[in-house]
Amino acid sequence: MIAKKHKTNDGRFVLALCDDELVGKKISGKEAVLDLTSDFYKGEKLSDEKLKKCVEDAYIINCVGKKSIKFLIALKVLEEKNVGYVNKTPHAQIIQIKEEG
Repeated sequence: MIAKKHKTNDGRFVLALCDDELVGKKISGKEAVLDLTSDFYKGEKLSDEKLKKCVEDAYIINCVGKKSIKFLIALKVLEEKNVGYVNKTPHAQIIQIKEEG
């Protein structure tokens, strides 16, 4: 999996997570297009432990691909019922609300 962190103006961060083989591709469906050609998804491979930490710290997670989705489901960050598909490619966007204190 390839991960890239993007910092928001208020200091939180967005995690772009994508299966290796999908980075650089454009996936078209009837109602949507997943454009994975931009720098948004062009990050680096991380170990599962580093990736888990990134997931825990992320405010928003944009995720594309079977392996990436499976990883987030295993971490209980995502439920299968909340996964969308474009031309059989799974994707999800997650907003994590953290409780203060």
